[in-house]
Amino acid sequence: MVNIQTTIKNAINNDEITIASGIAHANPTMSLDVGSSSWEANYHNTKPFFLHDFGCHCGDFDDADDGVLHSMLFHSDTELAFGVVYNTCYGWGNLYCTNSSSAFQAKEFWSYFLDLQNKSHNLNAWQLGKAHAFSKDRMAPTINWDYSTGTWRAIIQGCLLFGDPAQKIRKDTIGNPPAKPILEGPNHGVFNQTLTFTSHTTDPDGEPIFYQFNWGTGETTDWLGPYNSGEIVTATHSWPGLGAYLVKVIAKDNKSAMSEWSDPLRVDITDNTAPDAPNIDGPTSGKVGQTNDYIISATDFENHNVCFNIIWGDGETTNWTEYYACGEEVVFSHVFNKTGNLKIQVRAMDEMGYCSLWTILEVTMPRNRAAFNSLFLRLLEHFPILQKFIFLFN
Repeated sequence: MVNIQTTIKNAINNDEITIASGIAHANPTMSLDVGSSSWEANYHNTKPFFLHDFGCHCGDFDDADDGVLHSMLFHSDTELAFGVVYNTCYGWGNLYCTNSSSAFQAKEFWSYFLDLQNKSHNLNAWQLGKAHAFSKDRMAPTINWDYSTGTWRAIIQGCLLFGDPAQKIRKDTIGNPPAKPILEGPNHGVFNQTLTFTSHTTDPDGEPIFYQFNWGTGETTDWLGPYNSGEIVTATHSWPGLGAYLVKVIAKDNKSAMSEWSDPLRVDITDNTAPDAPNIDGPTSGKVGQTNDYIISATDFENHNVCFNIIWGDGETTNWTEYYACGEEVVFSHVFNKTGNLKIQVRAMDEMGYCSLWTILEVTMPRNRAAFNSLFLRLLEHFPILQKFIFLFN
C-alpha cells in the first residue's frame, strides 16, 4: 500500500511541490497530521511552497509560540512554506458533504485562480490576498446558515492568510490584457433565426487575441482565434425561445491575459409578424414621359426596418429597395412609358423576410391628342375612301 505521507514528503524534498491544499487533522503544533518537530527534521526542500490547510487551530499562534506556524514560516529561509492559509480556530468539516464552511472556503479560494474568466479575470490578479479576500466575500452571505454553532462566522473570522498578500502564484510574464472588446450586431430577431455578431479589440503588446461570446443563456462559444490585434471576429447564434438576451464577449491574449467583458448588447427575440400593407400617395393621372413622385411607407408591429417591391404597371419593376425605418415616408419617382389605365402594386418586407399584402393604386395615363391626330392623318393618306365618308357625314 502506498504511504501518502511518504509520497508527499519525497515530493517536497525533491522540490516537486509549489502549491498544496490539504484536509487532515491539525492543532497548534501539527499540520496535515505532521507535527512541527517532524516538519523541521524531515522536510528539506530548497524551494518553499504555499500550503492551504483547513485543519483545526494550526494557525493558533497564541496557543503555541513555536508551533507549526513557526515551523512552516520561520524555521528556515528556504525550507517548508513561504505562505500558508491556516485556521486560528476550529476547521469545520462534514461527513456527508463537501460543502462545510471550511471546505466551501477552500473551494472558493482555489476557484478564484482556476475560474479565470469569471473570477480572477487576469493572471496578473493571481495574488494570494485577492484569492483569500474573494473566498471571504463568497462566504459572507452564508453567515447565518448556522446561527447556533457559528461555524460559518468562525471560518470568516478565523481562517487567515499568513504571508505576503501581494505574492503571485505565477510569474508576471503575461504582459497587458487586451482592451475591452467592441460588440456589434442586430438588437432583435426571430426565434430559430441565425443572427450574426462581430467583435474586435486591440492588444497593447500586439499579442494574438482569442474571443469568447456569451449568448445570455449560460451558453458560450469555444475560444475563437487566434486573431491579429484589431482584426474582426464573427460569430453566429440562434435562440429557440422568445425573450430578451444580453450578449457579451470577452477577449484574451495568447498568454491568457483577460480583457473586461464588452458592454452587453440586448437582443429581443420575437415571434415575427409581417409588415402592414404599405401606404402609397401620389398622382392618379398624368402623362407619358412625365416624372411622377409617389410617397410610400409601411409600419411593422415589431418595429423592424422595411424595404419595398414596386410594380409600376407599365412593364417596369423596382425590385427590393434598401431598408428604411419603420413608418418612414420614402419618395419614389417614376416616368410611365405606357398609356391607359395602369395599376401600381407595392408590398413591403421586413428584415426577417416576412412580406406584407399588396397595396394597389390605380392611375390613368391618357393618350396624347397630338399623337392621335398624327395617326389619323396617316390613315387618311393610306385610305382615301375615309375622306368621302367624313365629307358625307359633315
